[in-house]
Amino acid sequence: MLRASLFLFLALVSAVSLPAQTWLDPSTWNAVPRPIETKDVVYFPSDAPGYTPTSQLLDVYQNAALPAGKAAPVLIYMHGGAWRNGQRPQSYGGFRAWLAAGFSVVNVEYRLIDTVPSAVAPAAVQDVGCVLAWVKRNAAQYHFDANRVVTYGTSAGGHLALLAAVLPKDNDIDLPQCRDQAKIVAVLDFYGPYHLEPTEPGAFTSPSTAHWMGPDPRPSLLAMEHKMSPSTYIRAGIPPVFQAHGDADPTVPYQASVELKKDLDRAGIKNAFTTIPGGLHGKWTPEQNQQVQLDSLKFLQSVGVIP
Repeated sequence: MLRASLFLFLALVSAVSLPAQTWLDPSTWNAVPRPIETKDVVYFPSDAPGYTPTSQLLDVYQNAALPAGKAAPVLIYMHGGAWRNGQRPQSYGGFRAWLAAGFSVVNVEYRLIDTVPSAVAPAAVQDVGCVLAWVKRNAAQYHFDANRVVTYGTSAGGHLALLAAVLPKDNDIDLPQCRDQAKIVAVLDFYGPYHLEPTEPGAFTSPSTAHWMGPDPRPSLLAMEHKMSPSTYIRAGIPPVFQAHGDADPTVPYQASVELKKDLDRAGIKNAFTTIPGGLHGKWTPEQNQQVQLDSLKFLQSVGVIP
């Protein structure tokens, strides 16, 4: 009888000590503790070609609710801007949903060709690879779980988030100094370009693509477009992918995400796709944004990234 009572007591204590999945209720997101902020960290190795410290910066929003001795999963965010302009968010406000789910956030600035004209493809892709290497090197300092990284991006950032996850290990894009990288376990791709080759269905045919490819004449422009297209690398064994796209997007064709889903299904990759009816290029209502964030978290839970 005493042993049974002891077991019951321990079970109750254990149950009380388990963290509640409060992120399932979006009304709790604004109540997350303010993260520990480290701003303007240069992540790119100074001995690597293309070192541009004024453009290769990141901010860390370290989860303040992380229990002592634990490591947090990492959300690495890349902003949009057609690889040529834009900037990373200036605060953690847009990341509250993922902070509520236990993530720490790495908020990335990469080389943009409007400010660094020499940073044609694959410069931005190399920058993301170096962010992944930086996360692994600095995991102990920031209490990162380097084996539980989610890449997340919007528009061109969605393209970079996906491409970083699907590049083969033996690729010839990543720099030698940045090949020892943290492990990507899932991707959040919000309205990102998929095909950069203009003849493919749903291709991103904006002049920005040619601008990022570099000035003509350049050897084999089509070969570079193929190399920079995530579609080139979809295969069995890549990380799960969540995507969201407005079906009235005038910038990146909605068909791009339709084609990506077809290819993921064909390859047997776990994926989910939230369509925003009437949604433009990221110009969604607060309710739609909230729903997409919640859908992304439920997807990450379904593939075992978060409990």
